[in-house]
Amino acid sequence: MNDHNSGGEMLRSAFVEEFQFTYILASPPFSLEELHDLLAAVPTDPIPPRSLSPVLLDLREIHLNRISEVDIRRHTMRKSALDPRLTSLPVAYVVRDLEDYSVVRMAIMFSELSQVSDEHRSLITQHLSEAVAWLAQLTGTGSKGGAPRLNEAQLRAHMQTPG
Repeated sequence: MNDHNSGGEMLRSAFVEEFQFTYILASPPFSLEELHDLLAAVPTDPIPPRSLSPVLLDLREIHLNRISEVDIRRHTMRKSALDPRLTSLPVAYVVRDLEDYSVVRMAIMFSELSQVSDEHRSLITQHLSEAVAWLAQLTGTGSKGGAPRLNEAQLRAHMQTPG
């Protein structure tokens, strides 16, 4: 588990070995600056292989309605200075409701228009199982002959174990 704690803000991350993706759980209070700092902290010479894995960004514990268009533009501009190998990773966003869906969608569109990341390498959903299935398809992992089997409790358990 990797905790990124800055001024009481928390992002927790863990690599999910079985499915070859990084799980990031955002807890309140959340800030785009913290997300940028997490990306900026990745060593780039060379980038560790796990840091180049697809990402499941779980935003269900937070409300995104306080993030403005100006905040999103600032975040995208800061993100444009990062290594493109990090900004072009596939990301599955899990949100709590349609309002949060629209905030993430706006951020993805702005990032695409700014040529920072590719919209087609992202998924926004309210369902964890859909995000896991999409990532498993990208990584070629999961259970044979059906949908990947990784429930919320199992995913959260990765946060409890070191590594």
